[in-house]
This record gives sequence, structure tokens and C-alpha cells, in this order.
Amino acid sequence: MLPLSSEKVDHVIAQNYAITLQTAAINAYNWAVANPGVLFYNSGVLAAGEQEIDAYETGMRRLCAAIFLYELTGDVNYKNHVETQYTQSHLKQWNFVYPFENPTQLTLLYYAHLQGVTPSVATDLKNTYKNSMENASDNLPAHVNQLDAYRSYLSTGNHVWGSNRVKTNMGNLFAAYKDFGLNPANNLTIDGITQDYLGYMHGRNPVGLCFLTNMEHVGASKSINSVYHAWFTDGSSLWDDVRTSAFGPAPGFVSGGVNPNYNLDGCCSTNSCGSSNSMCISLEPPRLQPVLKAYRDWNTGWPQNSWEISEPAIYYQSSYLFLLAAKVDQSGLRIQNNTKVTQLTGDIQVSTVPYGLILTSPNGTFYRLTVNNSGNITIQTEPNPPVVISKIETGDILISENQKGFIMRSANNNFWRIYINKQGGLSAQNIVSIPLVKTEVLGSDLMVVQPQHGFIAGDEDGVCYKVSVSDAGHILSTVISCE
Repeated sequence: MLPLSSEKVDHVIAQNYAITLQTAAINAYNWAVANPGVLFYNSGVLAAGEQEIDAYETGMRRLCAAIFLYELTGDVNYKNHVETQYTQSHLKQWNFVYPFENPTQLTLLYYAHLQGVTPSVATDLKNTYKNSMENASDNLPAHVNQLDAYRSYLSTGNHVWGSNRVKTNMGNLFAAYKDFGLNPANNLTIDGITQDYLGYMHGRNPVGLCFLTNMEHVGASKSINSVYHAWFTDGSSLWDDVRTSAFGPAPGFVSGGVNPNYNLDGCCSTNSCGSSNSMCISLEPPRLQPVLKAYRDWNTGWPQNSWEISEPAIYYQSSYLFLLAAKVDQSGLRIQNNTKVTQLTGDIQVSTVPYGLILTSPNGTFYRLTVNNSGNITIQTEPNPPVVISKIETGDILISENQKGFIMRSANNNFWRIYINKQGGLSAQNIVSIPLVKTEVLGSDLMVVQPQHGFIAGDEDGVCYKVSVSDAGHILSTVISCE
């Protein structure tokens, strides 16, 4: 994670630490490459037991590290490793996207959208991901065919220990499909699907529980009351269970979820649990239930082993939050203001192809402004209304730094800055390095809603122009105060 940790730090005070992280990431990568036979074993050291991964997973983690290091440094040695090894991933070996290898699958899809990637490799990765999501029976077809009454399909065999992670991973695969613009025609459908996976987590499921702890005070009608965790241990007078202790567990912890494979500890079958034999009672639920009802809201330890169902984990939590974040306006630009929206410093980056900037003409026609592979600025009409999650509800956008503007990605993955030239018109400049200080719009256009409004930016001499669009789709540029 070090390469990712050192990315996109936009505060001056943090720059030295970012450099430290980058250096550490490069050194760690180089050491691992130079010492492939050195393995670390944790049996008897960590309570969770052995954490060493197999050869395949080791190779995939190196692949992912090389992707982030390539993005961070531009060093072609990382790129060469990725492009000679990506075909060893299960994504390519099986031509299949599924919810047990999200870190590798999503990182490879991310790589396909980086600048400088060999076009054939980028196309191969995007097409492989897209084709599997659209055609594999467990993916989009399961939703088109309405295979799950709760609209959050996961095959029976994929409901395993930690099923809430698998469930939200499935939602995240769909979110990435949309965010990377693989087929914008499906965006509305995908929005519904990702919302439905969140709906399952928030209580629309056969057990009628929000799978987060102690959430009734913020509107959940029924949330889980206990989890298997040392902080919120069984028997604690303060933190054990919402129903029986003073406070119950802290709000918002995600439990493992339904597990049709749950069973009592093996000692129960041989009557060898010693003084705990009396705890070897048949628990129904979670046993002997339909798959989606194999859950029990309790936190008893050995030999009932509630951890197989109710234990939280950081990877359950992160998968849920990753999915939740897909439903948040990540740009922070849905702002209402009487006059202007001020971007204090830097550019505004619209990160995903084919999205761009949408302006509204005086008669209410919508026009999308983008840039093509040659750096030519294009403008075209859009449906009424366009599907947009990032909006400027009232007024104009003010970009306060001169010669800054909108950074957009062309279809060939080059980045272009659209800025005000000295004649007050728009120009596009190819940029190799993305500025650290910027506002980023992900998975959507940025739309200026009000007719005759647009954005205000300064040329190299500090003269400001307001850019908007006419009813005929022509760019209008007028001198205006920068204040």
C-alpha cells in the first residue's frame, strides 16, 4: 500500500512525508524483487495464525505494486513488468471478473486508464473486464434476469464466511464498471444495482437487519446488536450487546454476514469440550436455514465460534465503505451559491472518459465539452437531462489561478488542459504530469446547471473571461471581472 499512500498529497506540509513514503515503496519493491525466496511465517506469533500468501498472490501483489509505482514515478521498468505479467492474472487466464480478487482486478482496470500505457494492453484489459461484467451469468445477466428477490445477487456458493465482504465486493465490481466508463449506456442500470447492494447491507435482506452495529439512533429500524470482538466482548457490562449492556458495541461495525457453512466447534461432536460441553447446543439459526437466513446476532466465543458469522474485520469494513463511497458526490462540487463557485487553487480534473464539462445554453439545451485524441476541443448536444452526479447548481465556476482550467482525458488516455488563451478563446495543452493540487470529478461529467452560466478563468496576463455556450452550440467568451 505504500505506493498508493504516497499519491496525490496536496498539502505543502505533507510533501516531505510523501517523498518518504515514495522512497520506502521503491526500496520495498526492489528488496522483494531481489529476494524472492525470503518468506515470513507468523504461526505462533499472530493470533490470527499464518498470513503467508501463495506464489500466485505474491505475483499479483507485485503486479499491483508495479502499477502504482509506474503511476507515481513514470519509470518504464514498472510498466514493462506489468505488461509482460498481466496475462498471468486470473482476470486474463479465466477472462472472468468475480468478487474474490477485487484488489487485483480493479488495479488492472485502473492501469488501463493510466497515461502512457500501451494502447493494446489498455484495450485488452478494459474489454476483458467489460465482457465478463456484461456476459458472465453471475454478473449483469443475473440482475437483468432478476435472479435475486432482494436485488443483490450473489451465487449460493459465494455465500461463505465473510459473505458481507463478498456481497459488497460484487457491488464494487459494478461501481468500477461505471466509474471507468466501460459502457455509459448502462450507467442508470448500474446505479440501481450498486444501490441495491447497499440496500442489502442496510436492511433489505431476509433477516431484516442492517449489517452494521448499533445504528438505530441514526434511523435504522433494526441493526445488529453484537459482534465477536475483544473490545465488545461477550459478558461486558458496558459494550457486549445493545439489548443487555449499557451501550452495546460502537456504531457502524460491519459483521461477517450470513454463513451457511457455520457449525459448532469440532469438540462438540466428540463431547470433548471439557467444562464448555454445556454450550454445545443446536443453534438454529444460523444452522439448518436457507442460505440468506444463516445468521445469528450473538457474540459467544468457543465452542459456539460466533466469529464465523458475527466477527467484524477491516476488509469487511473497507469493502462496504468503498461501495458506499461510490454513492457519494466525490467531487464536493454540488454547491449552491448566488453568484460563483470558487475553486481556490489548481485545475478541475474530469477523470473518466468520455465525460467532460456540460454547459446549459439560454434555451436550456445541454452541451458537453470534451477533447479528442488530437487535442481538439469538441462540443456536442446531450440528452435532456444528462445523467450527472457532479453539478454546479447555481452561478458560475471561478478558477482563481491564471492559466488553469479543466483537465480531461482523451480516448487514448492522454491528458489535456483546456484553458483560456490570450485571445479569450479556449485552447488545449497536452500535459504529462497531473498537478497535485486540483479538484477531481470521478465517474461523471461536471455540469453547470443554470442557462447562460459557465466558468470564469484567467489568461496568462490575468485577464478573466467567462465561458458559456450559445443555443447553437458555439462557445461564447466575454471579458469579466476576476473578483
